[in-house]
Amino acid sequence: MFLKFLDGAGYAGALRGDLGHMLNFESTQDFIQVKSILVRLRRALQQICFLTPREIEHAVMLSPEGDLQRVQQYLKSEGYPPDEVARAIQSAVARGIIRRETNRLVISSERLPIARSLRLLDLVVLSSEHLEVPLGGSETVYMVPGYGADFGCTHRKLTQKIQLAGTSALWPDDTAVQQDLEWLMVEQVLSKHPIDDD
Repeated sequence: MFLKFLDGAGYAGALRGDLGHMLNFESTQDFIQVKSILVRLRRALQQICFLTPREIEHAVMLSPEGDLQRVQQYLKSEGYPPDEVARAIQSAVARGIIRRETNRLVISSERLPIARSLRLLDLVVLSSEHLEVPLGGSETVYMVPGYGADFGCTHRKLTQKIQLAGTSALWPDDTAVQQDLEWLMVEQVLSKHPIDDD
């Protein structure tokens, strides 16, 4: 699989002819820009069954008390081969991203806020759909770069997804959700409509 990495829309526009030529190669899968890297590069790595620490962190969050066997089962159910699951867990432990405590895995305290924010990004992506443009009304909508200008989800729909996904314990209240959304917007992984004036 060949992925072309571009640093911005202007660069992509300037190389439109070259980019079109590269995308026509049989081995070229896609191109990825900086703003969409956390979503689109991750998706490309998932397609080739390459596990990253982020996937391990999410499996830990979704498994009761980080139970090692349940983490492994979850990752296998997502299509990852057993040897890749073992490699990725061992790598995450060796790098200090995850701690192994007997038969459970624990996300390091330094990584937990980032892991939680990236889990929230997943929930935004999973809740997103193509929206009517131009966006009207006062309801907050979170837009996901890399899917087009009209792809996003409402705050209401995101709140429902958090409840349905069984991860509401990660965000005890809406303030915690807002803090993680703010981090994602500062990192330019999400944008918000309407934009606050303050």
